[in-house]
Parts: sequence; C-alpha cells; structure tokens
Amino acid sequence: MAQPPKRRHQGSAARGAHRSRLGWARPRGSPRQLHRRRVPARRVLLRGVRDAQPPADEPAALPRRPAGGPRQRDRQRTPAQAGLRGGALAACRRQAPLPPAGRPGDLPAPARLAGLGSAFVSDFSGLRVVVVGANGALGGALATAFVAAGASVVGLVRDEPRGDRQVDTVDYRAVDVLDDAALGACFDRGPAPWAVVNVVGGFSGHTQLTALDPDELSTQLALNLTSAALVTKHALRRMSESGEGRLVHTSSRAALVTDGVGFAYSVSKLGVLHLVQMAAAETHGTGITVNAVVPSIMDTPANRSAMPGAAHDRWPKVEDVAAMFLLLASPAAHLVSGAAVPVYGRA
Repeated sequence: MAQPPKRRHQGSAARGAHRSRLGWARPRGSPRQLHRRRVPARRVLLRGVRDAQPPADEPAALPRRPAGGPRQRDRQRTPAQAGLRGGALAACRRQAPLPPAGRPGDLPAPARLAGLGSAFVSDFSGLRVVVVGANGALGGALATAFVAAGASVVGLVRDEPRGDRQVDTVDYRAVDVLDDAALGACFDRGPAPWAVVNVVGGFSGHTQLTALDPDELSTQLALNLTSAALVTKHALRRMSESGEGRLVHTSSRAALVTDGVGFAYSVSKLGVLHLVQMAAAETHGTGITVNAVVPSIMDTPANRSAMPGAAHDRWPKVEDVAAMFLLLASPAAHLVSGAAVPVYGRA
C-alpha cells in the first residue's frame, strides 16, 4: 500500500520568505528603528494630522493641563482662582476640624475627649444616650465624652458619684442592673434613647480550674452576662419604638485570649460576645445596631496600683477606649452591627 508523501518541514527562514512574498511579514528592529524606516509619505501624513486645525464650525480643542507640578500650577493661578481655592479649603477646615498633630497618647485627656465629637464622630446634639455604669473609670470618661459631643446623658449607676467623679449635666440614676423590674423602670422614664452603652461588670482573679469556686462563677456570670442580657432586653425594647438606635457592650480580651486561668471571668465575657451576635441577628434589617468593644487591660489608677511592675505605657488609655465607643454609638456607624472591635494598644 502506497504511503502518502511526507510533508517537508519548513524552517523559520522558509516561513519568513513565504510571509515576505505574501506582503505581511513583520519588520524587524526596535520601535525607534521602525519609526525611522517609515516612508516619507506616511511621515507627512502623520505630521499633517497633528498640525491640522479644526474647522470654523467645530469647537476648539479643550485647554491642556498646565505643565509643571502642583506648586508651579499654584503660582500660575489667577488671584480669583487662588481666592476660590483658599476659600474652599477654609470652608473644609471649618466643617471638619482635625485634631492636633501627634500621636493620640501624646495629647492630654481633655484634648483627646474634646476632639471626639468633631474629628471623626458624628455630632450627638439632640440625642439621648444612656451610659450603664457611668461612675467607673471608663464610664466616667464616656459620660464626659458624650457630654462634650452634645448628647443628653443619663447615667445608670449603683451609687451616685460625688466630687470630682461627678460629671455636670449628667442625669444620674441609682439602680441595680440585676433587678429586671427596676432596670426596666429606668429605661421607661423619658423618651427612647438613641444609644445605650453598657460598661458595667465585675472582675475575678486568675483562678485555676482545679480551684474553681462555684460561687465565683455564678457571680461573674451575673455581673457580666446577666446584666448585659437585661440591658439588651430593655434597650432593644425602647429602641424598637423609634426603629433606630445603637447598643454597645463591653467585653474583654480575656474572652478571646487566655493563658489557662481565670475561667469564670473569661467565660462570662465570652458570653457577652455571643449575646451581641444574637442581638445583631435579631435586629438585622432595622435601624438598630449592636456591637461590642473588646479592650485589654486599661491604664487606670486601680490597675496601676494592682500591678505596679507592669508596663503601664503599653496599656490603652481610657480616653482612647472611650473614642471607640463613641464611634460605634454614632449615627455614622449604621452599617456596623455584630462586630467585636479590639482595642488592645500595645499591651
């Protein structure tokens, strides 16, 4: 049986010659060399296209951007343009003043709190805010910050503060947060709150599981989890009347990071995070948001005295932790719900 003839392999040279005969062979050389090889007629044609002027009935070309950098263009502006630009910048500065330069920790506490309501947090003027646990270190800082931002603050406390711990214009109300009826009565007094910030809770030592005390476990669950659940119950009940609001709880880094001791406190704060997740799911699709701030150990006088040898400069300041509460409680945080925001500093 006769076999078909074998096709002769065409090398690269043969293929190039074949393409040259067809007239579509790709020229060789760099782009600059190819530009120099253009026929005179093509160069004249391109030059004519560049130099052609638009007809009289067509609009002229748009003005080109001035050459040079931003500083050179600023010098070329007319006095009217410069005045307009300066006026716009001045208006922006008046609209949203920025905090002083430097690290937040380098500023004194009043300066940090004064900038919370204008730098990056919405104005709380005309809004009612309930701070549960307003007589502690963090609660007092929150009450001060909300007042500085223009809010009408109600402080729910176990015992009314006195002296320097009392913040002017704050409506303090003594109540047991574990008393469901009494807590509900406090929430029913007055209009529905815009925001409820819960910082009440307790703390226990780093006890090992082999030495776990059932009473200590019950106490921590009551102070941290049961109180948060009751606050959530009445806060959502009142916020549902207006269909909007912010609820911010307090958890702890010990709920997420543990060294194997302190189970009672850790599990109670972990329950707060689960409570936030369930409340956020329940209010999904409404104007109500539920979140949690998760701080590490904070720089307070009580913590400094309890741990004198610790690196206090690495702990987050109370005012910096309060800033995160204000952000989550602001109208601007309407898209954030079910979040657990860590505020650890360098601790």
